[in-house]
Amino acid sequence: MSTAHSPGTAPIAAVAAAVPTSRTAAALDAEVSRRLSLLRFPLIVGVVFIHAYETTVWLSGYAVAAAGQAAWSQFVRDLVSQGVARVSVPLFFLIAAYLLFFGFDGSASGYLARLRSRARTLLVPFLFWNLAVVAVFALAQALPWTAPLFNSGKPTVASYDAKQWLDALLGLTQPPIAYQFWFIRDLFLLVLAAPLVYLAVTRAPAAGALALAACWLAGIGLGIPSIEGVFFFYLGAWLGVRRIDLCRIDRFGAVLVAVFVVLVLADASSKPWVINDYLHKAAIVTGVAGALYAAGRVHHGGRLERLLITLSPASFFVFAMHEPALTFARKVTYRLIAPETAGATIAVYFAIPLTLILLLTALYFPLKRQLPRLMALATGGR
Repeated sequence: MSTAHSPGTAPIAAVAAAVPTSRTAAALDAEVSRRLSLLRFPLIVGVVFIHAYETTVWLSGYAVAAAGQAAWSQFVRDLVSQGVARVSVPLFFLIAAYLLFFGFDGSASGYLARLRSRARTLLVPFLFWNLAVVAVFALAQALPWTAPLFNSGKPTVASYDAKQWLDALLGLTQPPIAYQFWFIRDLFLLVLAAPLVYLAVTRAPAAGALALAACWLAGIGLGIPSIEGVFFFYLGAWLGVRRIDLCRIDRFGAVLVAVFVVLVLADASSKPWVINDYLHKAAIVTGVAGALYAAGRVHHGGRLERLLITLSPASFFVFAMHEPALTFARKVTYRLIAPETAGATIAVYFAIPLTLILLLTALYFPLKRQLPRLMALATGGR
């Protein structure tokens, strides 16, 4: 989950402080850096809401579902979690690739330097959090008063065989046990493939983009890494290698935002239709561009900018901690007060992730002060 502070990149503030601000300079532009930093926390909020979509939880092998459902409440959840929030992950892939390839000359030394950096910011926290979640699950499943909340019908940690251990820790054939870290897994695999991506975007950029776009639209891919991730990573690499100023989007920005609003509303309204998948993906493309433009509309030095910059360092911690905490919170809530009306369902839908985000953000800053080395390990030095 900098875009530089987003999952998988180097700290943007450090980059911005060390480079000239001219739009023609070889280094990353200060305004681009500012926009990426402003997007970091809102995009993580989007990721949390994607995972908050479901209204059914599993307790000791049986399902508990929200009784309160209505067309309007389904529409709201689709609009937020399956519409607006779905821009977050593709944009993270694009930004991570843009920063990885910006200034990259294709040399072995440049690649190795980037690989070492991403091993620290991606691979180390990936292993750290999956090991931590395995330990939490093992303990919770062994205690009688918490076992029902950590039993979804899947094998317990105590019964894992070798393949299940590898999948839990590395996500070889399925998401790892901290399932949001599938993104970090896919991103690191794409970093490993950076020389091939560089070759493609320098030799046949348009052909590669069109081929990947067709695969994404058709849902054709390897599964790991996801075709969506590959496509947007490729676009980010193309922009980064060419050192394209992301602020160029401003000339079309207002139109793109308006089109995104229309498309995301159409997406949420057309779920049963055959055309929905194409509306959904068109909304994602325009949403990615619109988000980059919208970040530029945040007033320099204004209250919103100060707030987003202040919250930005907590982004990776919120990404890493929100699961299994979100699932646990939903299970406890549904066990105590399963929503009986559509209004209650929507209230719970918004209240749980927003409360969790606030708590994790508040927890991050004292932990960062009191346990700087541990937090550096857990967040990849962010």
